[in-house]
Amino acid sequence: MRYFIYKEFAKFRLGFYVFAISAIYCVAWIYFDLSDSIDKFSITSYTLQLMYNKVFSYNHLDELNLLFAVIIAILSMFYERQNARIRLQLHFPQSYSKNIMLLTLVPLCFLLFVYIFEILALFLVFTKFFPIEISNALLITLINNIIFSVGLYFVAQSMMVEPNNKRAIGILLIGVICVWIYFKLNPDVGNSSYYYLNEIVWCYFALWVVFGAMTLLYSLKNYKRGYIK
Repeated sequence: MRYFIYKEFAKFRLGFYVFAISAIYCVAWIYFDLSDSIDKFSITSYTLQLMYNKVFSYNHLDELNLLFAVIIAILSMFYERQNARIRLQLHFPQSYSKNIMLLTLVPLCFLLFVYIFEILALFLVFTKFFPIEISNALLITLINNIIFSVGLYFVAQSMMVEPNNKRAIGILLIGVICVWIYFKLNPDVGNSSYYYLNEIVWCYFALWVVFGAMTLLYSLKNYKRGYIK
């Protein structure tokens, strides 16, 4: 099992390292930016500005999560699509379903590792400066972003695996449209009118994850049928 994980990790490790370092940098940037602002205005003054003027920003961390969900999905499936290597999974001692699950979940687990780090680190940062209510209000944007990123990861993988070029282009167009809708539903804190622009937006994003997973399963089924020659 560990050899399989290492083999899969080798395909996207550069992208993962860049993502992890970038995420750490963004979290540190947010921390020092908050510290500097609070030193200038005092905690009470800055908290009031945060509540009424939305002076906080994730400094592109949300966009970074979306970008690397796509990058790691593409890297994890690029050689499978290019060389039709998923067919070799049919001859492995493990079941085809288990091999495919590992092929999909190994990159996702590495992504989730960074996402969980972001949530925990920023929770500690926010609770250091603000009451728990404000901390939760700030975090909800990031959590929604991560839910959507997981669905985007599945959609990007399905686009890479789908053997029919017309269907692959269709998946790409759906992905682009849904990313545009995402920024309308869950903009950065400083770009929205309310902390909770839509209190049940996570439900929409959860459905997006289900759609992405089903699309990936359908594309893998097509792949197994041997559409790629």
